[in-house]
Amino acid sequence: MGRVFGFLSVVLHGLDLVAQTVLLGSVSFALLVEAPAAGGSQRDVPVVSGGTRRIVLAAALAAAIAATASTALSAVVLAASLGASWHEVVGAGFVIAGTIKVLAAACIGLIVSLPLRESGWTHLAIGAMAMLVLYGALANSHAARGSSARGMNSTRNGR
Repeated sequence: MGRVFGFLSVVLHGLDLVAQTVLLGSVSFALLVEAPAAGGSQRDVPVVSGGTRRIVLAAALAAAIAATASTALSAVVLAASLGASWHEVVGAGFVIAGTIKVLAAACIGLIVSLPLRESGWTHLAIGAMAMLVLYGALANSHAARGSSARGMNSTRNGR
């Protein structure tokens, strides 16, 4: 049974990375290429237009679903392997980071789907949510865990 969970975890993590990459890339394109190209003369244009809007919406939905599934699977495995209560599992760092990632992706999808007009505030909100998606991904990465573990080891060893 452990192999099945391991395989599912790898597949879900891969899907999560693809969805997250498409989301962050399409948001970057919308904010850094599409918005400046529209210029200041067209103030009555949507925050994200046409095809880019559809890609951002699909990527936000996919990222939220993949991050939810990946976090839930990891939480189930943790609870089952340690015999921990759900209250303890919900406080785990990866669950908190995954929740931040899911909520930020959902917010991006919501902002882009609303009939808002272009403004600096909506661009700022979308950019901030994209940074939270990136934070959630980095908080769950091996590099983040490795640096904190190295810091703990060097503190324990008196270095």
